[in-house]
Amino acid sequence: MTLRGTIPSQLGKLSFLLSLDLSSNNFYGHLPTELGLLHRLRIIQLSYNGLNGEIPSWLGNLHRVQRLEMKNNNFTGTIHQTLVNMSNLEILNLEFNQLSVQVPSSIFNISSLKAIDPI
Repeated sequence: MTLRGTIPSQLGKLSFLLSLDLSSNNFYGHLPTELGLLHRLRIIQLSYNGLNGEIPSWLGNLHRVQRLEMKNNNFTGTIHQTLVNMSNLEILNLEFNQLSVQVPSSIFNISSLKAIDPI
């Protein structure tokens, strides 16, 4: 079953959520800011959709995230410096978007980081 539309902002009310996997659907639009309230998240997988806009800076407030995968979307702009605050990040995959090629060098200071595919 393929889901379509925008990602519902009501997902931000699921404060107990540890993993969010909405990959391989037909979601489009921006990421709702309410997802920034999910402070227990460990895994965010949003790859293979039609999401667009800039990668939100509030992602950096999700300190427990270990895996952030948002490849094959239409994100634009730069990779925000705030992602450095994701101190438990192990995997970052943002490839196949419309992002600028400049990766903040401080991202490589995240000691837990094992794999990065930024563009």
